[in-house]
Amino acid sequence: MKRPAQLLLSFLLAAICVSNNAPAAGVFIEEPYLNIGSAPNDGVIRLAVLWHAPDAEANWEVRYRANGHSLSATPTYRVVEAGTIPAHRVYNCLMEGFAPGEAAAYEVYKDGQRVFQAVGRAPKVTSQPFKFLVFGDCGRGRPDQKALAKQAVAEKPDFVALVGDLVYTHGSVNEYRSNFFPYYNTSDIPLMRSVPCIGMSGNHDTGNPSLSSYPTGLAFYYYWSQPLNGPTPMGPRVSGSGAQLDAFRKGAGPNYPGGANFSFDYGNSHWTVLDSNPYNNWKNPELRAWLESDLKASSSATWKFVAFHHPPFHSSHAHQMDRFMRSVVDLIEKYHVDVVWCGHVHNYQRSFPMHVGKGFLTNVNTDDWQLDRSYDGKGANRPNGTIYIVDGAGGAEIYNPEQENDPSSWQPFTTRYICKYSFTSVSINGNRFTARQIAKDGRELDSFIIQK
Repeated sequence: MKRPAQLLLSFLLAAICVSNNAPAAGVFIEEPYLNIGSAPNDGVIRLAVLWHAPDAEANWEVRYRANGHSLSATPTYRVVEAGTIPAHRVYNCLMEGFAPGEAAAYEVYKDGQRVFQAVGRAPKVTSQPFKFLVFGDCGRGRPDQKALAKQAVAEKPDFVALVGDLVYTHGSVNEYRSNFFPYYNTSDIPLMRSVPCIGMSGNHDTGNPSLSSYPTGLAFYYYWSQPLNGPTPMGPRVSGSGAQLDAFRKGAGPNYPGGANFSFDYGNSHWTVLDSNPYNNWKNPELRAWLESDLKASSSATWKFVAFHHPPFHSSHAHQMDRFMRSVVDLIEKYHVDVVWCGHVHNYQRSFPMHVGKGFLTNVNTDDWQLDRSYDGKGANRPNGTIYIVDGAGGAEIYNPEQENDPSSWQPFTTRYICKYSFTSVSINGNRFTARQIAKDGRELDSFIIQK
């Protein structure tokens, strides 16, 4: 519910930025950050703001400006009880009514006192240009991760897509606190408080479903607010004591088990996000039916993207046999997906535009690959086929750097193989897609254009 509220925000920033006022000390376990939220795709422009605080009663409120109005909203919360970590609350407040793409100034109040303020950017609609970043395999707690995060802030994106393995090594509450939020949501690195991030599940996020072995694990299901429009809920089979399972279900709420498969629209693009961990068998007719229905329904989108953690095509020696997501390639091609974004392999790779045409096959004969080698991403910028990107250079240890300058070790479909910490920055303006691969020092490592 919303009501008019007195709101005076001393912001001079008109774009994505953090406020100059520091949050009140000791109020938060994790300071507020933005997500796209779980509400349906009904044309209302929304943002969700989440934060973590001790499990204690307080009167919380979010005040914000939307479309020229001063509004306020009251958050909901779930209590997370995991292992020996003190119970804490994950608050979730939906802000809506924005004009497309406007600066979204918001303040968080506790017991009548302002304790946080920041400025984000409301989601954009089909007629507006936009920018997004893609990277994954990031939450390792390394200096390279921090340097790359600072470059991400400098890019001023509209949103960030994180293609799995968000925290190492067990997807735990502890690791979010040590390896994730300190790198993406601080006054020095204000990415998440200013930009909605989309989190995807990798093997290090939800691949260890034993609460007996990892009592604070599976935190992916606690800390994100994303669409709940996926297929019949499927996810890891979580094990543990009765008390552990009960606490986990309460903390995860509707995010478990189905919260890792979903789709959303942004601007003139449609995104389909899949949980590619092996407990989800994408040969399953129910899962394939949902995927096909979602892709078919996106026919009006100018740009179609599919994103998941495990790449169906890559050239690294590491993880070479993790090809099980080739089982969805036939649907990707049938519905003319432009780019598939993946992680898992800790480097950057780009394929030629490809047609494979055979679903369900883990091993596809290279004679069957139709590669558009005439596409150069510059002058020849209208690809015949889907481009597959590996964006796993977000902060974890780089894989197989010895292959970077050895094209003879690459698979025939690979045209770029770069072993430097980096992310992809994509600008879309109508029918034009411009991608740049940005290193932790700001250098451009690769670029390509798609024109429709």
